[in-house]
Amino acid sequence: MKLTVFGISHNTASIDILEKFSFNSTLKQKIIDLFLNPAALWQDQSARLEPACQKMYGLVLSTCNRTEIYLSLPHNVEDYLFLKKIIKKTLNIDAMDFYKNFYKYTDIEAARHLFRVASGIDSMVIGETQILSQIKDAYYYFKSAGTTDSLLNKLFEAAFRTGKKVRAETNISRYPVSISSIAVRLAEDTFKNLKNKKVLVIGAGKMSELSCMYLHKRDAKIVVCSRTLENAEKLAKRFHGTSVSFDRFDDILLDVDIIITQTSAPHPIITFDRINIIMKKRHYRELFIIDIAVPRNVDKTCKKIKNLYYYDIDDLQTTADKNNALRKKEIVKC
Repeated sequence: MKLTVFGISHNTASIDILEKFSFNSTLKQKIIDLFLNPAALWQDQSARLEPACQKMYGLVLSTCNRTEIYLSLPHNVEDYLFLKKIIKKTLNIDAMDFYKNFYKYTDIEAARHLFRVASGIDSMVIGETQILSQIKDAYYYFKSAGTTDSLLNKLFEAAFRTGKKVRAETNISRYPVSISSIAVRLAEDTFKNLKNKKVLVIGAGKMSELSCMYLHKRDAKIVVCSRTLENAEKLAKRFHGTSVSFDRFDDILLDVDIIITQTSAPHPIITFDRINIIMKKRHYRELFIIDIAVPRNVDKTCKKIKNLYYYDIDDLQTTADKNNALRKKEIVKC
């Protein structure tokens, strides 16, 4: 048997092309059916499998930034022809139209590639940890369907060990690079410990959700505020927090230690005059504001107020770029 991986990723294609090759659960089932009954691929008689090849082995890794098809094929099967037929049968796309966007690795190079992916080296965000769980999900999904053989099983089990070892023995995942994680780390560095610190998260979008996730891990007291109270309640409930409506906005500002704001408001929702009044009522007790919105939710002149510490997206992006450079330096160790 020979090991082959065909892939298309953020390194080789735009998001418009990547979307065409995304596999949902329905398409994954289609490809499973083809692996289990490959004869369906050869009905046009343009090429034939050896009669002994009643079954093929493979799996698909499909994430927002990549689609990769791992195959364990008999040496007499032309792997690229096999890929073309799979893509045509499942996605109704002629793979030849996107030939320049695909990459191919075989045997040891295929293994090396998977190890790099599992370690986060090949990710858009270097060192990110989510990819390892995505690989595990893909592997166990196809293994349970019976489309992996001993070669693929050994390969992926080794990849899991490699990804874990790399993260344990290097700093590839140590330095935060996402804006939300940097925002929470910045707050943590200021207060030393976020346990029981009251944090107001303004907005209920994806960035706010990530902020809540990081805050929850640090045992912070989360309060979510959104123009749509229902959205605030849903997000707060997921992370054992509380919610507040916009009409109680000023009241909650009297009591919080940290504000992380990310809304789509076209103008500042926290103005100098508004927060200055709040700070006087707080007797100028320290307030830490992180604004990760574009355009900004906070008037930048607010940083002139005594004991108010304000950081915007530019401050956080500078840290993200610096941390990403530090992660890149770890690649050689990995």
